[in-house]
Amino acid sequence: MSINMIFSRVMLQRRISKNLTQSQAAERCGLSLRGYQKLESGRAVPSFASALYISNELDFSLDQIKKEVFQDDTVSAH
Repeated sequence: MSINMIFSRVMLQRRISKNLTQSQAAERCGLSLRGYQKLESGRAVPSFASALYISNELDFSLDQIKKEVFQDDTVSAH
């Protein structure tokens, strides 16, 4: 699984756990709905700054992503 897919999966999980629609999550993260949908589906890759902001708004740590990356031997950089 790619780093981007792990990030996308965590975004989806956190949004659902906060009972937010994609529209509400996009607004909180300062993104357009379409941009948010692309990130959550894994069709777009966030910049580092965007990843930090999104993780802060959805209450997850990039360390969580890092741990999953290093636990999964099949992770690719893309």
